[in-house]
Formats: sequence, C-alpha cells, structure tokens
Amino acid sequence: FGAEQTLVAGEDDVDQAVLAWTEGDGPSVAIDAVGLPGVIRQCCAMVAGAGRVVVVGLSDQEVPLPVIDFTRKEM
Repeated sequence: FGAEQTLVAGEDDVDQAVLAWTEGDGPSVAIDAVGLPGVIRQCCAMVAGAGRVVVVGLSDQEVPLPVIDFTRKEM
C-alpha cells in the first residue's frame, strides 16, 4: 500500500484536501486511529453518503455528534 498523498494535521486543510481527492464526494471510508472527539466528528462530517466511519482510536471522552448526519448520509 503506497500513499498517493500525505497531509500534516494542523498545517494542511484536511477537509479541503480530502474533498479535492474525492472530487467533492468525500471518502467512502474514514478511519479514526487516535480517538480524539474532534477527529471522530471530522470523520463523520467528511465521509461520503452511505460511507462508513471506523473508530479504532481509544478514548474515555464523550463525542457529541449531530445525529441528523447519520440519517442524511445513510452512515
């Protein structure tokens, strides 16, 4: 598995880069590997319709999410 593109969190605009790579659709799968609430929310916001969000990062923090996105995007 080779990386075609890389981003630096905090320096690059991740949302804009992902939308550009996916021609505005968002990724079909977004994977959170750190468990930070902001990253989990970001994954849910950017994933494509009928996409999947996989959370493998560990955290004891609660993550508030807009439930309407689950229905609207059919996640």
